[in-house]
Amino acid sequence: MKLIFQYHLWNYWGSEPCLFPVEYSSKDDLLLDFEIACIEAYRNSKDLDFFEKDPLHLSDFMIRDFYSKKDDVHYHPPTVYTLEEWLENFTAIAKRV
Repeated sequence: MKLIFQYHLWNYWGSEPCLFPVEYSSKDDLLLDFEIACIEAYRNSKDLDFFEKDPLHLSDFMIRDFYSKKDDVHYHPPTVYTLEEWLENFTAIAKRV
């Protein structure tokens, strides 16, 4: 299934989103597998190598809560669209402009 993977660079809020196409069995499978990969990479202090051709920074998805006294880290998921969803969204935005 063709999907669009979209996320924001954590250190650059307000910037345009980063997005790229991926092929995966389903949107739900991609979201679940990616979350598991992020949590495992964080726990094991490893690089996030989920997409071999497109290396991502773990710090864009595992966000430290600076307001917490426990110094918690939270998973911040990407947005994943089916190709149809992304085209509908893009078309709706383009009509508003």
